[in-house]
Amino acid sequence: MISAFIASYGYLAVFLGTLFEGETILLAAGFAAHRGLLDLPLIIALAFSGATLGDQLAFLLGRWKGNTMVAHFPSLAQHVPKIHTLLERHHALFILANRFLYGLRIAGPVIIGTTSVPFLRFAVLNMIGAAIWTVTITWAGYFFGVALAGLFSDLKRIEEFILVGILATGSIVWLWRSKRVVNLLNLKRHGLLSALLAGLVILGSTWMFLDILEDVVTHDPLVEVDIIVHNSLQQLRTPSIDNMMIAVTEMGDIQVVLPVIFAAMAWFVWHRLWQTSLYWLTAVGLAEILVKVMKLALHRPRPSLLYNGVERFSFPSGHATMSVVVYGLLAFLICREQRAWVRNSIAVLVTLVIALIAFSRLYLGVHWASDVIAGISFGLAWISILALAYTYHTHEDIKSRQLSLLLIATLLLSGAWHLTQAYSLDLVRYAQTPSTDTKSPHLQQ
Repeated sequence: MISAFIASYGYLAVFLGTLFEGETILLAAGFAAHRGLLDLPLIIALAFSGATLGDQLAFLLGRWKGNTMVAHFPSLAQHVPKIHTLLERHHALFILANRFLYGLRIAGPVIIGTTSVPFLRFAVLNMIGAAIWTVTITWAGYFFGVALAGLFSDLKRIEEFILVGILATGSIVWLWRSKRVVNLLNLKRHGLLSALLAGLVILGSTWMFLDILEDVVTHDPLVEVDIIVHNSLQQLRTPSIDNMMIAVTEMGDIQVVLPVIFAAMAWFVWHRLWQTSLYWLTAVGLAEILVKVMKLALHRPRPSLLYNGVERFSFPSGHATMSVVVYGLLAFLICREQRAWVRNSIAVLVTLVIALIAFSRLYLGVHWASDVIAGISFGLAWISILALAYTYHTHEDIKSRQLSLLLIATLLLSGAWHLTQAYSLDLVRYAQTPSTDTKSPHLQQ
């Protein structure tokens, strides 16, 4: 499963990973190239592009808003004296070697952007440094594969375990060296048990998502369960339940979710909660982008042709994913400072809302079951990662009680407005078609 996933999406992971601190991904890609899963020259080209672009954008960000960022982010400010000293002593060498200096890969270019280093000089040195870094790390992964091939006669049987081991080891080293493990183990407010539970949720949700993704990509017979679920639900439809499910599904429409996103973002910015704003923007922005990318990449048709553009594709369910990300992450942020019974009540209520929205997509026949389960799994894994990081990285007071009132008011107003504008049209859109057995999603293309 992992080998098939890397063969399909490895190049995208290399490019996105090298935009940031991507040594682990590049090592794994080098090993994958040795195993014939990826093309070595293409890996180097993409990694060079990602590394160069990432640092250049960070430099421009520093030139534009660097001093403001340093003032707002203590974790960035702590690197300023060290970087200024290195620039004074070893100007060109520091820029060339920046991406090899642990912890300065992202902070370095941002802070350099605040100095008088010319744009063109940084760009040239950045490209040279990116080339050296890319070739070194990629070939290290490749020759690791060569060495293992000399030790194991049948490396094919364990290559997936080795890939997982590389990624896991790199993640552990990153956590340990950046002292994140120490912070994690000293979570006084939420405790080690919460961190471990979050880790289990991340692992379980990720495994579920990747397993379903593999079935969709390889047209595995397991996906035929989608047809049974779809046809069974269509036979159970009644006008009264249709009316209720249409109203429920509209609570996951962009016309309702987007005002909630903007209201939360406005609250965070108004109260100068910059770290929370960054987490929130990353959560909803990246989730939406990745859902669209997967829809375009897989081109999986829906059970019913009700949409145009990228939305005519089915996998994963955007409603399910964004409901989990938006409502789920907001519930986490609001519940952090609440009493146990309040946290439990909010958790149950939000879980019920998400479950109803997800079920409505199945009932109305616009998604396959695997689309919805994958969307929930992806969204849950994503917000669990962010929630875990947020817990030990951020200590901002979001004023949860007032925020709750704002979000409830926004949800009710936007939901009511959307119902008045779209409900009659959606009654027609989601009207049940004459009963016929739906074919496999792979046979409709």
